[in-house]
Formats: sequence, C-alpha cells, structure tokens
Amino acid sequence: MQENIPVPEKQSNNNDVTQPKPEQKNAKEKLYDKIPVTVHTLDIIIKLLIAAIVVTVILGMVAGRTA
Repeated sequence: MQENIPVPEKQSNNNDVTQPKPEQKNAKEKLYDKIPVTVHTLDIIIKLLIAAIVVTVILGMVAGRTA
C-alpha cells in the first residue's frame, strides 16, 4: 500500500489573490454577538427609549413652570 504523503503547497507570490483575513472584532461587537436580538426587537427598544426621553423632557418642562 502507498502512504498518503502530503504535497507541499506552492508558495504564493504577492500578485496572487489571497484569502481575506478574518475581521478583528472589538469588545462591543463581541458583546453584541453574544446577545441574540432581532431587528424587530431593537426597533421596539429604540421606540421605547425615544418615548422615555420625550416624557422626561415634558415632565421637566411642566416641573420648571410650577417651580
């Protein structure tokens, strides 16, 4: 029987098309990858945060008038 001898790959030149390197992710992106959230859920969260900001501003305006 013949043994399977690995054939060395030919060395690539700078002119060859190379494989892109995997993207380096920062800490924020790594954290986001761990949290499974759909786009629909993110839309709801954003709308709730905007509503909370609007309510806070309105309450601040009302409280400022009466003070």
